[in-house]
Amino acid sequence: MSELTGISQSNLSAIENGKYKPNKSTREKIEKLLGKVDWIETENITLKKTNYFKAERLLKRTVELTLTMEDEQRNEFKRLVVKYFK
Repeated sequence: MSELTGISQSNLSAIENGKYKPNKSTREKIEKLLGKVDWIETENITLKKTNYFKAERLLKRTVELTLTMEDEQRNEFKRLVVKYFK
């Protein structure tokens, strides 16, 4: 892609990872190759810090509960987990 657009690989990677906001000319070069792209603006987004302690406690409790289930219930639960977290 770098060769086809004339944009350095490091800049393409930075754009993909949201570390660099491409200017109009760069966006046009990428869109010429890929077609219309929906550019996501990330300037004013603040990421909320995750409380992994709470998540880990919840996960441990979920595992404890699944250990008390019958095989059929555990298999149904497994299917749900796969469905929503795949």
